[in-house]
Amino acid sequence: MFLIVCPNESKATMVQWKVEDGGNDHFYETIVVTEGITWTDAKEAAELSGGYLATITSQEEQNFIKEYILYGGSGYWIGGYQPPESPEPDGNWQWVTGEEFIYSHWCGGEPSNSGNNEDSIVMWASDLIRGSWNDAPASYPFNGYVLEIPEPATLLLLGLGGLAVVRKRRA
Repeated sequence: MFLIVCPNESKATMVQWKVEDGGNDHFYETIVVTEGITWTDAKEAAELSGGYLATITSQEEQNFIKEYILYGGSGYWIGGYQPPESPEPDGNWQWVTGEEFIYSHWCGGEPSNSGNNEDSIVMWASDLIRGSWNDAPASYPFNGYVLEIPEPATLLLLGLGGLAVVRKRRA
């Protein structure tokens, strides 16, 4: 399935978490999809953008995203998931990048696997539990997703790729 989310998508400002500020030099952006988006479609859209669903591997990264990235709506997908047949409710969580899943920021009582189908992570944006994680069904359409782009060179390549497409169309 090919998904185009551009017409119903809005973007916040892309923010870099600079090394000199304790970061990893990655860029982060909240992508809002007005009609909602499933985890699977969000993952595909993030990859088509040259990045991936955000992987949060430390309290510092969690704080950065909570402070500078999240806004409005109920929740945004991030890159955590459970493969099929994982021990429930909290076994074998993984990041889409293959990074080790050693940090978590679950909301109280989560992960719960309510309904026996919660296998993806959403980060809450509402004030009372802002930044907390919940396991949710990958098929549920949340407000959008948090995009992470690993390095400035990726942004440059995306730009050059766009120019190459334009040039090819003109030929």
